[in-house]
Amino acid sequence: MNYPDAVNYLFGLQKFGWKLGLDRMQRLLAELGHPERSARFVHIAGTNGKGSVAAMIGSILLHAGCRTGLYTSPHLVDVRERIQVDTQMISPAEFAEITTQIEPHIKKLECTFFEAMTALALTYFAKRKVKIAVLEVGLGGRLDATNVVSPDLCVITSISPDHTEHLGSSLQQIAGEKAGILKAGVPCVMGAMPSEAEDSIKEHAANISSPLVKAGDHCKVSLRAETIYGSKFHLNIDHFYDDQIEIPLAGKHQIENAGIAATCCFVLSQKGLKISQQALKDGFKNMNWPARLQVVSKSPFVVVDVAHNLDSMSRLVDFLTTFFPNGKIAFVFGLLKDKNYKEITKLIIPLAEKTFIVQAKTSRALDKEKIAQEFAANGSTVSTEDSVGQGVKKALAAYRDNSVICVTGSHYVVGEAWNEIKYLTGTDNMFNL
Repeated sequence: MNYPDAVNYLFGLQKFGWKLGLDRMQRLLAELGHPERSARFVHIAGTNGKGSVAAMIGSILLHAGCRTGLYTSPHLVDVRERIQVDTQMISPAEFAEITTQIEPHIKKLECTFFEAMTALALTYFAKRKVKIAVLEVGLGGRLDATNVVSPDLCVITSISPDHTEHLGSSLQQIAGEKAGILKAGVPCVMGAMPSEAEDSIKEHAANISSPLVKAGDHCKVSLRAETIYGSKFHLNIDHFYDDQIEIPLAGKHQIENAGIAATCCFVLSQKGLKISQQALKDGFKNMNWPARLQVVSKSPFVVVDVAHNLDSMSRLVDFLTTFFPNGKIAFVFGLLKDKNYKEITKLIIPLAEKTFIVQAKTSRALDKEKIAQEFAANGSTVSTEDSVGQGVKKALAAYRDNSVICVTGSHYVVGEAWNEIKYLTGTDNMFNL
């Protein structure tokens, strides 16, 4: 296969949907010679924050001199964003080569898109001889395709309602599914979460003798400065680090995520990885994780954010009200079918001067008319657009100068919006991959 053939083939596997379970993945990796045994791993689950924490850890490990793999999902613009070594995306040629190599096995086992992508990533990491790879769980944890590795460290960033049709309706059930990545004798770093979820994880960890490390017990952070472009704060971790940190990610929640990532590096250092204070500082400062409360234009202000559930949307609203308190905001907004759209729209409506409702090009997208009806029922001004790009174009035509436009609702919406934003604003500062 060439690269376009490989991409088309893999996306064609989406017809199989999600098939949670590890049997196919274990058989597939066995047929591929067990590439998952070639590296050390950090395995990260959580409702929100797991991608940011993964990117932070990956950057720190790179600055510590480790050849580092990073596997995340979903992507924004290019599927190769999901698979990186030392912050560089897999090349089109290697993507096509490995897809060709694993295709007969994928076909034989009727693997899903995510299973195939995970196998591709693990095979690539083995080929590139990475020392340690950071894996972000796709969905849940216990039955996720990534749950086939023997990690040095497990991480659970946060627990809140999401994907309830797969993971259960209670926080206890959701936490139990995510705790399924824990392994006997392997430490797990845990972020702050509701007591119901924390108790569920503690019980699971105790049952399998997985040492729990609460980030808040070891890591103390003190905010020094917060801007629309990032934050500076003082970080102290048990005789490991005591100095100022700068991160290019906006929002107080990213400081919490940085505390989790720093605690993970502290635990990894205790397991033999040499991570200096300078590597920690440089890793945070130079990390790249686009479309998280990211201002990509200043005239008008254009904010892009992949918030897609109640928790992440609450954080977006907090950011907008903190830094843009003096005016209503124009939203370009669309959601996926499995989201609590009625509750999410209630968060946005008080801030919205006008909302351009869009429907991303995916079968998972929620009907834009449903969203529009919810806004209209609450007295909010809306228009439904033919495409994400059209929504962005109309918003940028109507709102100029010191106006604020926010593009949000899903990775799909932000990804589709990017080309239009880039063309109309002349900015090219969103992606550095």
